[in-house]
Amino acid sequence: MSYAARLRATKETVRDQIESADHRLDESQTLILDEKYHAGIYIAGLAAEMYLKTACFLVRGAAETDEIELLLRSVRQGTNPPVPHGFKHNLLFWYEELVYSRMQAGLSSVPTALKNVVADLCADWFNEMRYRPGSASEQEALRALENVEYIAKQHPSLRS
Repeated sequence: MSYAARLRATKETVRDQIESADHRLDESQTLILDEKYHAGIYIAGLAAEMYLKTACFLVRGAAETDEIELLLRSVRQGTNPPVPHGFKHNLLFWYEELVYSRMQAGLSSVPTALKNVVADLCADWFNEMRYRPGSASEQEALRALENVEYIAKQHPSLRS
């Protein structure tokens, strides 16, 4: 059985995404150390996306064993107007969903700095950058990495 077939054979869970976010953050650090700045930013952004999504899902009452696809469907259906196709990878969308979900759950607001960190990361990351050859600088890569490390550090408190 191929690697992709093995991965597709099981449903993706919230726990899978949290572990994947941790792995992608580690991989981005390695890429940046190897001076592969564009790839480092891209992989770091994927980690940020997963940290924000999983925090949102957990605040909404999901368990770590819940399937991501079902949770994504509930988010997509619950927005008015319906969210455009690209919402799954939109960091600002997930930030806003997290803020809204925490408010609905009666939880404290997110740290003020989080909005700035997400906005700053969005200045350097977008999902479609994977299709570009890229020539990011070390400074840009380190800034993106620092932003994602902040999100990762906040993740435990954002999800409860």
